[in-house]
Amino acid sequence: MSEVATPTTEHNVQVPNRRDCEELCLSEAAFPCRSADYNILTLACALSRETRRTQASAYANSRDHEYLENSCINTEELSCPYKRTDNAYPRYLDTIATRVNDDIDCEKQCTFFQDFVCRSFAFYASASQCFISG
Repeated sequence: MSEVATPTTEHNVQVPNRRDCEELCLSEAAFPCRSADYNILTLACALSRETRRTQASAYANSRDHEYLENSCINTEELSCPYKRTDNAYPRYLDTIATRVNDDIDCEKQCTFFQDFVCRSFAFYASASQCFISG
């Protein structure tokens, strides 16, 4: 199940597939497209300057919608402070940084990661590892 967006939609257009909806968001010039909602039944692509992080209450689960988020936005435009969650471990990870000294060093690894926008991290002291996820 995916999320359906109900925030302010800046642009709504019919496209034949999800990939075209993604491309529309990435190439949008009139405003910074941060997310898109693709309706798999009606083929409607709704572009938005909001995300499920900036306007969480505006999103709900739906089987007919696919939520797409633009991870190519400049990191200076992201305002996603990390939220500490004790005794929680990432379900997925994209890369592992080794020889990491502590959780502060792990947070820095995440913040300044070059390959993608890091959205979460977990520090494993026993192995001096930092798990990084986008």
